[in-house]
Amino acid sequence: MSGLASKNINCKTENRMEPNRGNIQYKRKKELKDQEKSRKRIVYEDIESRPIGEIRKEVSMDNSTTFASNIKMLTNVLYNKQRRESTDLELDPIQFQYMIEEANPELIGFFSSMVNAIIPKDRSAYNKQEAKKSVVALCYMIAGLRNKFVNQFKIEVGLYLAASGATWEAIDTLSSIGYSACAKTVTDFQKKIQTNHTAKIDSHFLEKGDCLHIYNVDDYHNIHEKRRPDTTSTSVAKHFATCVAKPVTECPTVPVVFNGISVHNPNNVEASRICWHLLNKYTGIFDISYSKRQLFWISEGYQNTNSFDRIELLTIHSYDDTIAERKHERSMGGLQLIGFKEQHLHSMQDYLNALKMILAVNKNSKCLEGHVAPIVADWPGQLFIRKALTHLHTSRSQIPKEIDSFIPMLGPLHLSLNSREHVMIIYHFLFEKMFHFVFGERKKLAKKPKPWRINLLLELMRNGWVKIKDVIMQKFGLACKDVEYQTTIDLLDNLIPATLDVYAILFRS
Repeated sequence: MSGLASKNINCKTENRMEPNRGNIQYKRKKELKDQEKSRKRIVYEDIESRPIGEIRKEVSMDNSTTFASNIKMLTNVLYNKQRRESTDLELDPIQFQYMIEEANPELIGFFSSMVNAIIPKDRSAYNKQEAKKSVVALCYMIAGLRNKFVNQFKIEVGLYLAASGATWEAIDTLSSIGYSACAKTVTDFQKKIQTNHTAKIDSHFLEKGDCLHIYNVDDYHNIHEKRRPDTTSTSVAKHFATCVAKPVTECPTVPVVFNGISVHNPNNVEASRICWHLLNKYTGIFDISYSKRQLFWISEGYQNTNSFDRIELLTIHSYDDTIAERKHERSMGGLQLIGFKEQHLHSMQDYLNALKMILAVNKNSKCLEGHVAPIVADWPGQLFIRKALTHLHTSRSQIPKEIDSFIPMLGPLHLSLNSREHVMIIYHFLFEKMFHFVFGERKKLAKKPKPWRINLLLELMRNGWVKIKDVIMQKFGLACKDVEYQTTIDLLDNLIPATLDVYAILFRS
């Protein structure tokens, strides 16, 4: 009994002590809350007693100081890149961010904050990426407002305006509001570009004059303009002759005369000799159609068409930068722009004037003296350059002797373009019927369609012929001598597949 009584007494004592401990903790918490309320009341009373403008000024002081310092650092980075390091204008958002953060680590996160502040988050990924380019331009504009010598972006804007046909007054107007460089600065920079490019070309040929160069002369038409006639002209479209060169570093220069024999035939192209060789050496070879020949190549393993998909083949003449297929083949790495001048390429004299751009470079480098200069050109280029060479060898004309180095070549690219276009024009009536059958009677097929449409129609025609070829040949065979039948068979079994493959597959494989 005494043990139980003592236990009960101890339990009661413990129960009495527990509330006391809880009361102490409760009092401490209450005191802390009262102190916090008191502190907040003092802060609120202080805020209410002060002007709202003073409070806003203190709140934004840190943010404005940080933004101003970032703009100052950004301006210094872009100034050093342009004036001291002479780097090119960087418009890619990722590369621009990497450039400024690498130059000054304190700018890490600045470009991202600009992007987050300007671009709404609900935009699509593509629109966000495009808007980032505008943010890059804005950074250059802000730096240009802070330091007038950071004008690389403004100069580019001025050059674009000048190339687009804007007047000097318009450029000066945009310069006054800070969007462009002034007209005088743009003019001086254009002269600087021309001088530097001439020096660059001379340096290239002095350095690599001992290796073979392949030249190309072609016309370029700036026809993307409004054709609204005025009192002086009906159009402002421009026509240029462009000349480029690409070095073949693995091949040395080739002499024009080797062992006393010239690379040129004094009689130019001899039709009688070509006919003799076709009749006596190549009889029977051209009796086999291209389709049969291609099947033989595939069976023998000479050709593998699986390495080229249909999208690649259809976009072979599309030079848009956004097309990823075979992009390295459309690159212009190592290509040297010899020059371009406003003129037509419609006659022999026009081509002689265009070739003078190459001869002007040769005066300093002497790389063409006694050496061959293969020049790739389209069909008019072949005709008129060969005509000039013939006149040079057969008559006493005013043609400069230096053109003896040029050897005109019809490149596979020109051959492919011209052959596809000619097939479409000659057999337009047939392709028009197929076009209406596939796309509808109301659709119109142009007399000279665009290259991508020509490729599509030729591809449709070839695939359709593959599906019905066996049935047609089993029905009529090769014994039918009807002219229309033989012409159609030659078109479907020979011309169309050959024109589609001559550059897209044969040359590239």
